[in-house]
Amino acid sequence: MVWLQNLSMNDTQLTSLSTGVGNLTGLLLLDVATNSLTTLPDEIGNLVELRDLYIYDNQLVELPSSIANLTNLTSLSLYNNHFATLPA
Repeated sequence: MVWLQNLSMNDTQLTSLSTGVGNLTGLLLLDVATNSLTTLPDEIGNLVELRDLYIYDNQLVELPSSIANLTNLTSLSLYNNHFATLPA
């Protein structure tokens, strides 16, 4: 079986990310930077193999607490958003 390892939807005018992204459990890289996302689905926490997450240049105001499940992350780019707080 072949798993999708890299998914890049950078600068594609996204306003939301489907909860179905949580089914892509083999992802190593997810790039949804430079869009108009205001939230991320809780299911993003299912991507436990994820190493690189690029969510910069969006309209995010918070991150789901499930992001703490991404224990393999080595690169997280989240600048140019509207965060008031970050999860513990």
